[in-house]
Amino acid sequence: RVVDDIGTGRINVNHVRTQTDRINYINSFDNDALPSEENRSDEAVPIEDAPDNHTPPQRLRPEQRASMSRKKLIPGSLRLDINVSRINDIYHELKRRLIVHETPNAVAVLLRAFLEMSVDEYIECKGIQIRGRDTLANKVSHVADYMEQKGILTKNALRPIRRAASDSESPYSTTTLNGYVHNRHFSPGPNDLKAAWDTLQIFFEKLWE
Repeated sequence: RVVDDIGTGRINVNHVRTQTDRINYINSFDNDALPSEENRSDEAVPIEDAPDNHTPPQRLRPEQRASMSRKKLIPGSLRLDINVSRINDIYHELKRRLIVHETPNAVAVLLRAFLEMSVDEYIECKGIQIRGRDTLANKVSHVADYMEQKGILTKNALRPIRRAASDSESPYSTTTLNGYVHNRHFSPGPNDLKAAWDTLQIFFEKLWE
């Protein structure tokens, strides 16, 4: 209360210059502004030894940014342990170097390459037999079947992955990714690329688990 009164200019030195002034000032306090009798000690205690009953304010956790506000394709919080040097280099370029809004074409081409190389490595490591055409869509579909059979991902979790392999109209389909590479009239949008990554991220995590 005293600090507040001085800080706000409610009182100054002239108001408490004499002992009588100080007594009158203290007597003007409401009961709830006075020290509690329950906390009174029988002995004088140096201020540096007095117990600290102040509860420090809780630190608020920083609010999570919206997923589309990030500058890079891959969120900084994601950690993938990739043991193939070139694939690992592409991963780090997408995560740390390339800013999606500045280099959407480079990001799109590398995302497509990262997906196919990751899938090829997984197929080779797991010995998955590919039936039919050797296309990215077919390989993704076979890997999704394998993951479901082995209980690596649920059927529901794999639904967007299967859609990527089968629905050419999907913004994150293999057809769309192929178009970014081969169609000179097809331009990638930065937010479309980030949405594609967000959809496929769980698939990438399992590919490199």
